[in-house]
Amino acid sequence: MVVGVTIVLAMILTAYVLTNGFHGQTGSSEVVLVPAGTGYSLPMGQFSGTEFTATSASTISGTLNSSEGVQIYLMTPTQFEAFAKSLNVSGYVWTSGWVANESIYHLDIPVPAGQWVLAFTDPNAGLPTGVGIYTDIILKAA
Repeated sequence: MVVGVTIVLAMILTAYVLTNGFHGQTGSSEVVLVPAGTGYSLPMGQFSGTEFTATSASTISGTLNSSEGVQIYLMTPTQFEAFAKSLNVSGYVWTSGWVANESIYHLDIPVPAGQWVLAFTDPNAGLPTGVGIYTDIILKAA
């Protein structure tokens, strides 16, 4: 029994030393939502969405480009579900507006705490569009 307690205490002490006293990481945390180099091929009128949770007020940042133009939305899961069923955007929290073809677009989106979907949509009539992610699209605590 004494040997078991000694081993457990030694393990706790080792963990304490290795983690510098059980302190969490300092600095800001980042989560990669869409890695650099990702490409989307969106047929006309179609979309792609990335669902995520912001545990505190945050910012989404990153850089992208589209071949034929794209619109980007920040939606709640309920808004995204309604959009996915109807392909009609009836609600959103933020939009990029039209991102012109062959332009570089820098994301800087404030995000309140909660569950969200970052949606890329192809509103082009008759033309598919490609979206290329140049730098990681990240969620960073504000």
